[in-house]
Amino acid sequence: MTLRKSAVGLLFFIFLPFATAQTSPETGALEKAQQLYQQKKYKEYLKLLQDTAKHYPGCAMCYLQIASFHMRWGNGMEARDAADRAVKAANTDALRAQTRLYRCQMLSGEDDKKVLAQAEQDCREALRLEPKVAEAHLNLGLVLMRENRDEEGLPEVRAYVEGWPKAQNVGYAKKILAKPRAAREPVAPEFAVTCEDGRKIVSSDLAGKVVVIDFWATWCSACRAALPEMKELVRKYPSDKLVIISSSVDRDENAWRDYVIKKEMTWPQFLDKEDALTSAFGVHAFPTYIVIDGDGIIRKRIVGTDPQKSLAYQLKDELKSIFGK
Repeated sequence: MTLRKSAVGLLFFIFLPFATAQTSPETGALEKAQQLYQQKKYKEYLKLLQDTAKHYPGCAMCYLQIASFHMRWGNGMEARDAADRAVKAANTDALRAQTRLYRCQMLSGEDDKKVLAQAEQDCREALRLEPKVAEAHLNLGLVLMRENRDEEGLPEVRAYVEGWPKAQNVGYAKKILAKPRAAREPVAPEFAVTCEDGRKIVSSDLAGKVVVIDFWATWCSACRAALPEMKELVRKYPSDKLVIISSSVDRDENAWRDYVIKKEMTWPQFLDKEDALTSAFGVHAFPTYIVIDGDGIIRKRIVGTDPQKSLAYQLKDELKSIFGK
């Protein structure tokens, strides 16, 4: 089974809203793993978690972090396997609720009826074990709406908004209440970027506009080849209708700045130093273009190579279908 990175835009990596104290000696290994992750030593991070889980089969948090890691990098099968192991390993009600909620979140973006039924069951079990966990209400509501059961799902989403007005995803939940179709379509995550020229772009300010995020790098030959077509799009569509943001994963900031200036890339340019935007949108290949409509719905994700059509050419086709020209 191929898992998508939650079509409803919600997946909380690494940590979930529970008190999950893990007893020693797993605690030390988990703390060390987090240090490795923060240092971007991903191979060492994953190996330490796998070794710890093998040595201590009851380390549900080890499996949860392994699942989170694989989901972040698009390894759906490995993520599902680790989530299943986490559910089996959980040995307290708090951990059972947490692992069930995580698996619910992981599966909630799928279209398969059996998978959604499993997600619903997991969310209900999480709520049975921990009735006051906010995100369990939200995710149950989203799953029910994915199953076209809005009359049951909307009250759960509303309970989340009213019961936890300062919770992490209240803004997203309010969008669902205003436009229930968003629960069944991929909603773009909220973001804020500071561009090369100092201007700040916040996703909430882009409502009503079509947004294209161009994930690229100076070392990417296909990205460089697409530059003339990107410039053509900037010239063709006015900025009050189309906003193009180029997000670079370059590590050499000076090389990136020099290239942007030399090639006269005058539209918003952002250097994603911490891979925050790249991770939020689940981007793993370059270039990748993500087209977001005025309602914040991801209309198209263009990635990979096509010997017949460049990615920029495919992007032009998609914009033509939106704007009619």
